Amino acid sequence: MFDVADFFAPRVLGTFATPGLSEDVETQDGLVYLADGPGGFRILDFGPEYGGERAAPPLLVDVDARAGRRDRVRAKKRRLQVAVLSSAGFSAVEIDPASLAFGPAGVSATGRVRLRDVDRDGRADLVASFPFAAAGLASGHVDACVEGRLGDGRPFVGCDDVSVR
Repeated sequence: MFDVADFFAPRVLGTFATPGLSEDVETQDGLVYLADGPGGFRILDFGPEYGGERAAPPLLVDVDARAGRRDRVRAKKRRLQVAVLSSAGFSAVEIDPASLAFGPAGVSATGRVRLRDVDRDGRADLVASFPFAAAGLASGHVDACVEGRLGDGRPFVGCDDVSVR
Protein backbone atom coordinates (compact mmCIF):
# COMPACT_ATOMS: atom_id res chain seq x y z
CA MET A 1 0.00 0.00 0.00
CA PHE A 2 1.44 3.34 -1.06
CA ASP A 3 0.56 6.90 -0.06
CA VAL A 4 0.76 8.97 -3.27
CA ALA A 5 -0.34 12.29 -1.76
CA ASP A 6 3.09 13.61 -2.81
CA PHE A 7 3.01 12.60 -6.47
CA PHE A 8 6.81 12.68 -6.86
CA ALA A 9 7.65 10.91 -3.58
CA PRO A 10 5.23 8.05 -2.91
CA ARG A 11 5.82 6.25 0.38
CA VAL A 12 5.10 2.71 1.51
CA LEU A 13 2.38 2.53 4.17
CA GLY A 14 2.46 -1.21 4.63
CA THR A 15 2.61 -4.58 2.93
CA PHE A 16 0.63 -7.78 3.13
CA ALA A 17 1.71 -11.10 1.59
CA THR A 18 -1.30 -12.83 0.07
CA PRO A 19 -1.57 -16.52 -0.78
CA GLY A 20 -3.25 -15.84 -4.11
CA LEU A 21 -2.53 -13.63 -7.08
CA SER A 22 -4.01 -10.20 -6.42
CA GLU A 23 -6.37 -9.30 -9.25
CA ASP A 24 -8.03 -6.04 -8.20
CA VAL A 25 -7.90 -3.53 -5.36
CA GLU A 26 -10.14 -0.69 -4.20
CA THR A 27 -9.88 1.69 -1.26
CA GLN A 28 -12.61 3.41 0.70
CA ASP A 29 -12.72 5.06 4.12
CA GLY A 30 -9.23 3.87 5.06
CA LEU A 31 -9.90 0.24 4.16
CA VAL A 32 -8.40 -1.76 1.29
CA TYR A 33 -10.62 -4.29 -0.50
CA LEU A 34 -8.49 -6.89 -2.26
CA ALA A 35 -9.63 -9.56 -4.74
CA ASP A 36 -6.94 -12.19 -4.23
CA GLY A 37 -7.91 -14.69 -6.92
CA PRO A 38 -7.80 -18.23 -5.50
CA GLY A 39 -6.82 -16.71 -2.15
CA GLY A 40 -10.29 -15.18 -1.77
CA PHE A 41 -11.44 -11.71 -0.83
CA ARG A 42 -9.61 -9.69 1.82
CA ILE A 43 -10.32 -6.46 3.67
CA LEU A 44 -7.16 -4.77 4.98
CA ASP A 45 -6.97 -1.87 7.40
CA PHE A 46 -3.87 0.31 7.03
CA GLY A 47 -4.94 2.51 9.93
CA PRO A 48 -3.42 5.67 11.37
CA GLU A 49 -0.44 3.77 12.77
CA TYR A 50 0.80 3.50 9.16
CA GLY A 51 0.16 6.98 7.87
CA GLY A 52 0.29 9.50 10.64
CA GLU A 53 -1.04 12.86 9.56
CA ARG A 54 -2.09 12.73 5.92
CA ALA A 55 -1.23 15.44 3.44
CA ALA A 56 -3.97 16.72 1.17
CA PRO A 57 -3.86 15.06 -2.24
CA PRO A 58 -2.57 17.40 -4.94
CA LEU A 59 -5.00 19.22 -7.17
CA LEU A 60 -4.53 18.01 -10.76
CA VAL A 61 -4.15 20.90 -13.20
CA ASP A 62 -3.57 21.29 -16.94
CA VAL A 63 -0.06 22.21 -18.07
CA ASP A 64 1.34 23.28 -21.43
CA ALA A 65 5.10 22.62 -21.33
CA ARG A 66 5.83 24.71 -24.40
CA ALA A 67 3.42 27.54 -23.54
CA GLY A 68 1.41 27.47 -26.77
CA ARG A 69 4.05 25.99 -29.09
CA ARG A 70 4.64 22.49 -30.51
CA ASP A 71 5.60 19.87 -27.92
CA ARG A 72 9.11 19.19 -29.26
CA VAL A 73 12.11 20.28 -27.23
CA ARG A 74 15.78 20.21 -28.19
CA ALA A 75 17.94 18.89 -25.35
CA LYS A 76 20.34 21.83 -25.82
CA LYS A 77 17.61 24.34 -24.98
CA ARG A 78 18.55 26.59 -22.08
CA ARG A 79 15.14 27.35 -20.65
CA LEU A 80 11.68 25.90 -21.12
CA GLN A 81 8.51 27.95 -20.72
CA VAL A 82 5.74 26.12 -18.90
CA ALA A 83 2.18 27.36 -18.52
CA VAL A 84 -0.15 26.22 -15.75
CA LEU A 85 -3.57 26.65 -17.33
CA SER A 86 -6.61 28.05 -15.59
CA SER A 87 -9.95 26.32 -16.03
CA ALA A 88 -13.55 26.77 -14.94
CA GLY A 89 -12.72 25.21 -11.53
CA PHE A 90 -9.15 26.45 -11.09
CA SER A 91 -7.46 29.85 -11.27
CA ALA A 92 -3.69 29.90 -11.89
CA VAL A 93 -3.70 33.34 -10.25
CA GLU A 94 -3.88 31.49 -6.88
CA ILE A 95 -0.45 29.83 -7.38
CA ASP A 96 2.44 30.78 -5.12
CA PRO A 97 5.21 31.33 -7.73
CA ALA A 98 7.97 30.63 -5.18
CA SER A 99 6.64 27.08 -4.72
CA LEU A 100 7.01 26.00 -8.37
CA ALA A 101 9.17 22.93 -9.06
CA PHE A 102 9.69 21.43 -12.52
CA GLY A 103 10.85 18.03 -13.79
CA PRO A 104 12.25 15.04 -11.92
CA ALA A 105 14.90 17.28 -10.34
CA GLY A 106 12.29 19.77 -9.06
CA VAL A 107 14.09 22.88 -10.34
CA SER A 108 12.76 26.31 -9.43
CA ALA A 109 11.53 28.88 -11.91
CA THR A 110 14.07 31.39 -13.17
CA GLY A 111 13.32 34.92 -14.21
CA ARG A 112 9.91 36.51 -14.15
CA VAL A 113 6.76 34.48 -13.56
CA ARG A 114 3.84 36.16 -15.30
CA LEU A 115 0.15 35.83 -16.00
CA ARG A 116 -0.95 35.53 -19.63
CA ASP A 117 -3.87 33.91 -21.44
CA VAL A 118 -1.88 31.20 -23.27
CA ASP A 119 -4.81 29.08 -24.45
CA ARG A 120 -7.05 32.06 -25.36
CA ASP A 121 -9.96 30.99 -23.17
CA GLY A 122 -10.31 34.37 -21.43
CA ARG A 123 -8.61 33.17 -18.23
CA ALA A 124 -5.16 34.19 -17.00
CA ASP A 125 -2.64 31.31 -17.05
CA LEU A 126 0.63 31.31 -15.11
CA VAL A 127 3.77 31.17 -17.29
CA ALA A 128 7.21 30.41 -15.84
CA SER A 129 10.63 29.57 -17.29
CA PHE A 130 12.73 26.70 -15.96
CA PRO A 131 16.37 25.74 -16.63
CA PHE A 132 15.94 22.82 -19.00
CA ALA A 133 19.22 20.93 -18.53
CA ALA A 134 18.90 20.95 -14.73
CA ALA A 135 15.29 19.68 -14.81
CA GLY A 136 16.39 16.08 -15.45
CA LEU A 137 14.15 15.23 -18.42
CA ALA A 138 15.35 12.23 -20.43
CA SER A 139 15.33 11.95 -24.23
CA GLY A 140 12.21 10.65 -25.98
CA HIS A 141 8.57 11.14 -25.07
CA VAL A 142 8.42 12.16 -21.42
CA ASP A 143 6.01 13.73 -18.97
CA ALA A 144 7.13 17.24 -18.15
CA CYS A 145 5.55 17.87 -14.74
CA VAL A 146 5.32 20.97 -12.60
CA GLU A 147 4.16 21.02 -9.00
CA GLY A 148 3.69 23.66 -6.38
CA ARG A 149 1.27 25.15 -3.89
CA LEU A 150 -1.57 27.59 -4.01
CA GLY A 151 -1.55 30.67 -1.78
CA ASP A 152 -3.63 28.78 0.82
CA GLY A 153 -1.06 25.93 0.92
CA ARG A 154 -2.96 23.33 -1.12
CA PRO A 155 -0.61 21.33 -3.39
CA PHE A 156 -1.09 20.95 -7.15
CA VAL A 157 0.57 18.96 -9.92
CA GLY A 158 0.22 18.93 -13.69
CA CYS A 159 2.05 17.21 -16.55
CA ASP A 160 2.36 17.57 -20.31
CA ASP A 161 3.81 15.02 -22.73
CA VAL A 162 6.79 16.42 -24.64
CA SER A 163 9.27 14.99 -27.11
CA VAL A 164 12.87 15.69 -26.06
CA ARG A 165 15.45 15.42 -28.84
